[in-house]
Amino acid sequence: MASPPTFDDAVDLIWKDGTRREYVIKSVSTFGRALQFAAKELRADREVVMTAINQDGLALQFASPEFCHDDEVVLKAIGQNYRALQFASGNLLGNREFMLRAVASDERSIEYAAVELREDPELIGQCVVRNGRLLQHASESLWSNRELVMQAVSQTGHALPIASKTLLEDREIVRTAVARNSSALLCVPDGMRSDRELCLCAAPDRHGQWCAKDRVLQEVAEESSRLQFASDELRNDHDLLMSAAVHDISVMQFAPEDFRNSRERLREL
Repeated sequence: MASPPTFDDAVDLIWKDGTRREYVIKSVSTFGRALQFAAKELRADREVVMTAINQDGLALQFASPEFCHDDEVVLKAIGQNYRALQFASGNLLGNREFMLRAVASDERSIEYAAVELREDPELIGQCVVRNGRLLQHASESLWSNRELVMQAVSQTGHALPIASKTLLEDREIVRTAVARNSSALLCVPDGMRSDRELCLCAAPDRHGQWCAKDRVLQEVAEESSRLQFASDELRNDHDLLMSAAVHDISVMQFAPEDFRNSRERLREL
């Protein structure tokens, strides 16, 4: 018997006789969600159900209710499509050992974990090391967990906005985040957005630009405060400092201390 080429053909095959096991297996092996049209006794048949969810994990919703309590069946389903976990029983979703296996199969499974398990640092940690954004599914109390947040931002800087206000001011965490994704700099306190080290960390490909004197001169001519991003060597360059200070004396805050304290140099301004 050839496999049905379309979903409609799979349904037609079952409707020929929904109690014929071979018809149902042939149909669900190609279109798992055709299981919904099978006879009740076949939706309680383990081989039929396993065949269906192997093709489409979301077919779990059409299996007999007892399968939603069966950890082997549910794990098989989420291996094909993690969203099948929404059809698992509450007992499984609240079972720590089961959820550890579930997130090991697909870290996005944490989206369906019971509320109390979202307070588990180990469980959340297994998720964020592979997908930092999943920190959003952790309990809010874990958004202040420095180790966990560091794991998340080490995977993606996009996890930084989820961190607690206190950790948004943690320089090491921010530096790690912006090194992964420069846009993370947008969610830190204003005072950190203009920080030279963090800005250069956010755009490492532009380091060369701030080591070229001609380019830095152009930059400070447009905006004198950009002097802060120049290399240490150029921020000690007398001509460059004088050029920047002519436009805006406030840039002296970015000059070396000996230059700022030199009366002779200041008289040149």
